[in-house]
Amino acid sequence: MQNQTGGALYKNSLDCTIKTVKMRVSFALYKGMAAPLVGVVPIFAVNFLGYSHGKSLQTMGQKRQKYSHPSQHGLAGSLGGLYMTVLIAPGERIKCLLQIQTTGKAKYSGPMDVI
Repeated sequence: MQNQTGGALYKNSLDCTIKTVKMRVSFALYKGMAAPLVGVVPIFAVNFLGYSHGKSLQTMGQKRQKYSHPSQHGLAGSLGGLYMTVLIAPGERIKCLLQIQTTGKAKYSGPMDVI
């Protein structure tokens, strides 16, 4: 609704939803969701990989893997965050630099140019 040019097509969010469903079917509400979902899956996979490694590091050498204290969950989660920072942040930085090129001549022509 913020990007409406010319006359306003929709009065409010509810009006927008109702008109979209009437005109295009309910699947139109999810149009464009595939790309964000595909991008989020690897991010969470890396996060859970780090969390899993953090859990296993804390229980190494124990016959029975006792793992229940909140601080252990926090440390394992911190390792998951570290994995995400090291592996995901550089790609996100490249993506942001490419996305902010909206006016004038583009400084970067693609991801490899940013590097």
